[in-house]
Amino acid sequence: MKSEKASVKILLIDGQTKDFPAFLQMMATIEAKRTTDRPLELIYTDTLTSGLKQLLKGGINLVLLGHPLPMGEEEAIVKIHEIAPHIPIIAVAANKHKKLALEALKNGAHGYLLKGRDSIEELGRLIAQI
Repeated sequence: MKSEKASVKILLIDGQTKDFPAFLQMMATIEAKRTTDRPLELIYTDTLTSGLKQLLKGGINLVLLGHPLPMGEEEAIVKIHEIAPHIPIIAVAANKHKKLALEALKNGAHGYLLKGRDSIEELGRLIAQI
């Protein structure tokens, strides 16, 4: 009997729904380059409330926290850590919001990702660490 490998579940919480197709493309590009047979699974929510519900279900390996969120990234990071303190949080922001991404690090995020060309390689490196 062949056992299936559990997927790497990445939760994207981002109020900018227009960015979701770009994240799907990034995941496809990263998965094509991976040398592991653990598939990637991107779970998208556009609100922190629905993201927290996903975390409560369990099985999430990484949280990508988009900017902007209505309640603010600091409060979002605190709430995510309350539910799942062991899951890494990566702040995702446009280059023009780099200052906010750096602020997220001060508030407990494990790293940040700036949207753009290099983000695929950087996200691939972050996922490889899981």
